[in-house]
Amino acid sequence: MFRTKQQNRQKGIALVIVLIFVTVFSALSVSLFTMSTTSVQASTNHRSANGALNAAQSGLEFAKYLASSSGTIDVVLDYQAYKDGDFSSEADTIWSNLCSNLQSQLSGCSSGENWIQTSATAFDGSGSTFTVRFERSGYTISAVCTGADAGIERTVKLSFEIGKEDDEILNYGIVGRGRMWLTGDTTIYGDIYSSWTNASVSPFNMTEDSTVLGTINTAISKSTIDSKSWDLETLDSNGKAMFEFSETVYDAGGCEVSDSYGTELNGYLVDSEGNYVYDAEGNQVAVDYSTRITSSGDEIQGTHEGINYGEDKGTIDDYLDIDTYDTSYYTNEMSLTTIEPVTTTETRTIRTGRWPNYTYTTEEVEVPVTTREYFPHGEGGYDVSKSGSVTLDRYTYEDTTFTNAILPANQNALFKNCTFEDVLYIDCSTQTSSEYNNVRFENCEFNGVIVTNTPDELNWRYNALYFTGSANFNNTSDIQEATILAPHFNVNLGDANNGEVESDENIITGAVVGGIVDIRGNAEIFGTVISMCDTSQWTSGFVTNIGATLNDGGSETTSVEDVGTINITPDREQTLFPGLKEYPCTISLSPQFNTYEEAH
Repeated sequence: MFRTKQQNRQKGIALVIVLIFVTVFSALSVSLFTMSTTSVQASTNHRSANGALNAAQSGLEFAKYLASSSGTIDVVLDYQAYKDGDFSSEADTIWSNLCSNLQSQLSGCSSGENWIQTSATAFDGSGSTFTVRFERSGYTISAVCTGADAGIERTVKLSFEIGKEDDEILNYGIVGRGRMWLTGDTTIYGDIYSSWTNASVSPFNMTEDSTVLGTINTAISKSTIDSKSWDLETLDSNGKAMFEFSETVYDAGGCEVSDSYGTELNGYLVDSEGNYVYDAEGNQVAVDYSTRITSSGDEIQGTHEGINYGEDKGTIDDYLDIDTYDTSYYTNEMSLTTIEPVTTTETRTIRTGRWPNYTYTTEEVEVPVTTREYFPHGEGGYDVSKSGSVTLDRYTYEDTTFTNAILPANQNALFKNCTFEDVLYIDCSTQTSSEYNNVRFENCEFNGVIVTNTPDELNWRYNALYFTGSANFNNTSDIQEATILAPHFNVNLGDANNGEVESDENIITGAVVGGIVDIRGNAEIFGTVISMCDTSQWTSGFVTNIGATLNDGGSETTSVEDVGTINITPDREQTLFPGLKEYPCTISLSPQFNTYEEAH
């Protein structure tokens, strides 16, 4: 009896346990089902969110396509519009083109005064859609692209800017129509270009101690040069530049490469079979342009980053044409004071009457203070003539400060220890005539810009700017785009840094423009040197000399002290200088990728 009750009690407990397990498992089943349902929904939402984002980004790519096809206009501006960045008319045209292109691509667009929006557009057949909305504020156009998928929306934004593309010429350290010689401790931190096409002589000569941290560009084709007795560089049989391996290099398997030199591929060295090489740490070996292999017949011996042949730089050639220049802006828009001659009193004898009854009287007259010099001068000094020199009676000024001044033609002035503030304008005839100005500056300070009139051709003896001694430059004027603007003048820039090339206080800022530009001694230039005269009729002399050496055939260098250190760095952020007739520009609608954001 007792055993039966015990057994019944045990059966009851088992039933309770079974019920508990059933309850727990039922709860777990419900939870698992709920979790499964939630996961499916989350997965669906995630897929929809991704689909919406993909659709939004697809809409943004469509917006970028429309911008690139709608937003480029070539326009010629006057100086004030160029300087002020006044592209309002072009901006209106770009906005109108953008709206028209959008409406032609997608129907059902709605628009307002400064916005336009598409209707929902199917994305990829999956049910996703996108809308594109452009909103304009001045020169900024924002693209707001919303993607939708199964009720979930994602939005991305990107701004586009209407603005002037960079002026190509400002990427160059030196540009010119004639030959160029780079010698001594000269470094150009940018490209150089010559449009010289007289292939009887090389457009460039460069010594091994000079450096161009950029490319060298010539208008002469490689095939033309190959037929000449001179060459610019040494290339292998495949037309590639060769570089010495300055250290032991290895192949991809870690085995030492037996080649002593290689060529370039995408900025890295490759061996004779075209395979990349590596250093001892397994890093690709980047090209060191100073290890370029040259031969004695190469006209270019120094370091450079490659030569481009047969270059047609039409947009740059415009700035080498005298018809592009009009410096009357400075005389018309600025209040310039005429520089009057410094005079002295002389006693002169005056003869009157008729022979044999002449009468002689004396009187005192005011005459300009002048200094007799010759240009170019002999080795003994400025008052020593030599074959081919011209005689100059220079109006002489000493220890004087000039502010917004104009020097009349035919003064051929000598400024000694003078200071120039704002603008110094040097006048001459714009056509071949007897009205010239050959000016020498001795130990002067320039706190502004030097500008000349625009003679129609180079007359290097008579229209010249000759800087001797030292020249201190610190342009504090409103015109920062140029320091020397002297079209068709012979510009001979001497020691422009007092031996302190890295000085922060004596820097030539902006462009240096001349007919032929020679830079000697020490100089630090942040801007583009433009040597604009077509000298192709002369195959000797008439050379743009940077870092001139003695007896170089073109400059007025006469002593070893004229050789120094020169650095030229183009200022790509600068604008073109006042003094051009027209400012051809390309106005474009450009994406500002740093403005990309995903809205929530």
